[in-house]
Amino acid sequence: MNVAFQEAVERMNPIMEILLNSEELTWEGRRGAPQQGVYVLYEDGNPIYVGRSNRMRNRIREHGADSSDRHSATFALKLLRLELNEPEGNTEDFVNAHEEEYRQQRERVRAMTFRAVEITDQLEQTLFEIYAILIFGTHHIGHNDFDTH
Repeated sequence: MNVAFQEAVERMNPIMEILLNSEELTWEGRRGAPQQGVYVLYEDGNPIYVGRSNRMRNRIREHGADSSDRHSATFALKLLRLELNEPEGNTEDFVNAHEEEYRQQRERVRAMTFRAVEITDQLEQTLFEIYAILIFGTHHIGHNDFDTH
């Protein structure tokens, strides 16, 4: 195995320990999150989504955006598409056809908690996101699918 890759892999478990020992935050408390790194959304104490961002506080807000910013509620939209088994398509038409269900998904996301770990190195962020997805198994429930469309 490549030495640089091996060293990067060896850093994953210590970063996971930092993540797991970090404060659990609410959607409203997202200002307590680091600005960049990896985050895990939890529903009823279960990890359901792993994401990474260089503007984490805004990204968390976007996942459950309120009605004034409804078309950028990215994770709420993903949850609704999964729930209704609807493939990707025109977001505007989809949201208009499922307005109430979409509102409910946005509320669902805003009720979730999350943990976050600061990682500024982009390569390490990417590798840790994949590591966390595998550890938490969020790819098995369809929330982290790596589908590039």
